[in-house]
Amino acid sequence: MLALAGLIVVDAGHGPGADRNTVQAVIEQNIELLSEAEHDGWMDYKFNSGWRYGEKRDKAKKLHTALVPYIDLSEDDKCKDRNAVRCYTDIVEKAGFLIRLEEGPIILSRDKVNWRKELIMMEY
Repeated sequence: MLALAGLIVVDAGHGPGADRNTVQAVIEQNIELLSEAEHDGWMDYKFNSGWRYGEKRDKAKKLHTALVPYIDLSEDDKCKDRNAVRCYTDIVEKAGFLIRLEEGPIILSRDKVNWRKELIMMEY
């Protein structure tokens, strides 16, 4: 996911990572893109676990109000995704890895993301 912002995760034994402040600045510059990807990953997990969209959250029935495209989330739910993204640096470091800036051009395809959004829209 960090590759969306030109960042890569490497083992701490493979040399130094980027300056922590630089990494956080790159994350902040790409916060909406990364937050949307975080939300998409969460939705994938939920859908694969049998959850689906519901107007009212119901854990027993596996219904959740936030199983909608990121753009349709409430501001509170978007903040949850943003805060999760802002913790990536700490999580990566605690796992014994570092974050570096990607070298060279980054070529990404949003086809999977767009396909996923279309599927979600059909489901609710």
